[in-house]
Amino acid sequence: MDNPQATLKEILAWTGGQPFLTQKLCKLVVDNSQVLSSSKITNLSPIFTSKTPFLSQLITEFLTHHSELKIKISTLIKSQIIHHWQYHDHPEHLKTICDRLTKQTNSYDLLKLYQEILENGNLVNNNSPEIIQLLLSGIVNKQQEQIKISNPIYQAVFNQDWLNLEIAKLKEITRNIEKEDLCQKVMEIMQQLKEENLVILGKLIATQYREKGKILINSLTKNP
Repeated sequence: MDNPQATLKEILAWTGGQPFLTQKLCKLVVDNSQVLSSSKITNLSPIFTSKTPFLSQLITEFLTHHSELKIKISTLIKSQIIHHWQYHDHPEHLKTICDRLTKQTNSYDLLKLYQEILENGNLVNNNSPEIIQLLLSGIVNKQQEQIKISNPIYQAVFNQDWLNLEIAKLKEITRNIEKEDLCQKVMEIMQQLKEENLVILGKLIATQYREKGKILINSLTKNP
């Protein structure tokens, strides 16, 4: 592999030093080292190639390590980690973060807070319970007194499109719960009315029988 230091620097720029992602990306780079091997750039100006071969070599290395390598690693990350991340997420890492945000009782609040960080780039740390949850999920970290997304990979995976989809899912779940609660309340009211009507009906029947009983008793006493 050409220039491992430049490669590692580029890896860390993407992972932010997150251990699992760094290890996974290093393995991807090693597995694809042949693809990542830099090719020689031959379209330099003649002024560099003919008169200053040493300078030409330095420029070639600079362009290769800081441009071509960057593009190749970026392409590798997008194709093997970011795009269709659910398929590539083995062992699970991104899904764990996703679940920590979307499967909580206060998921809506967490996602709206994350949206604020995503849109503004950072958020002042106020040590709220929601911020602490985001920090514990790993999707953000604390840099001095600012809360920022931990690395470009997280930002690319958990982007605005993902956020809109998850918020829409939560709203749909909330609507379904509200419908179920409403149906349950209607059933309870109907049952209550039914019970009350039965009580009323029973009283009416009892009253009618008492009246009929009185009439029968009166008729018997009048006709011995």
